[in-house]
Amino acid sequence: MERSDYGQRGIDRFDIGESQKEGESISPPLAKVPGDKNAEAMNRLNYDDLLVVKSSMESFISKSHPEYGSLMVRALVSSMYKHACHHDLYTIFKQVQTKVRKLCLDKNLESGGQLVVVWDTLTHMRKLYLFPGFNGN
Repeated sequence: MERSDYGQRGIDRFDIGESQKEGESISPPLAKVPGDKNAEAMNRLNYDDLLVVKSSMESFISKSHPEYGSLMVRALVSSMYKHACHHDLYTIFKQVQTKVRKLCLDKNLESGGQLVVVWDTLTHMRKLYLFPGFNGN
């Protein structure tokens, strides 16, 4: 005798899981969430309002001191500490980019050293602030 709930309830007849006991019920399948019907759109990264900072580009090296760490991370922490209360993140990332470039040139690192990449797709000229008006005191 074949069970009548094959296929309609999402049960695989070849599933090796525990067998159903008499009197137990099978949960109905999860309801589908309404949204974009296009499967490709569900797998694609949404590039709206994206802000990226990378420590280095391809073919450039990312300098790191054994004790103090990465130039980019040190510059980022320093800039965030000083400017997070009154500058947006994109402006801070651009400051970090300039600071790291200047450090690399001042220290005569080979081939100009590290090149920090800042990339944004913030829509409608939006600005992203972390702690507006907070001065840390």
